[in-house]
Amino acid sequence: MKRFEFIDHTADLAVKVYGKTPEEVFESAVIAWLKSALNTNPSSGKEKKKLRLKADSLEELLVEFLAEINFFLLVRHWVTTAVAQLHLTEKNGKWEINAILKGEMFDFLKHRISAEIKAVTFHQMKIEKIQDLYQTTIIFDT
Repeated sequence: MKRFEFIDHTADLAVKVYGKTPEEVFESAVIAWLKSALNTNPSSGKEKKKLRLKADSLEELLVEFLAEINFFLLVRHWVTTAVAQLHLTEKNGKWEINAILKGEMFDFLKHRISAEIKAVTFHQMKIEKIQDLYQTTIIFDT
């Protein structure tokens, strides 16, 4: 199963992500973000960060999740290299994500930024199940 594919978009960077579960969609989105933001393959990362976020919808949660990962890179200079654990829960119409991210500090000798992602947008985002796969489109404002 392919995890993501870049798609044509007029101004920004667009990617369609796939997964057998909503959790896999979130994991695929992290891989797509990484391939969009960096043109080098970082190592597996020995450091770990816990991340817990809440939102009113899965789409809002995905945007907030990717925005936080992007913030780690641009502000804290920490590169998310993989998702070690990820759990989504829904309770009373609210969604929560609990994740453990693997990563490493940004190293100018090792990493190269290919696109500075300014924002993750809601434009065209709708997480839906089509046949056996969940999917959505993510637009990165560059």
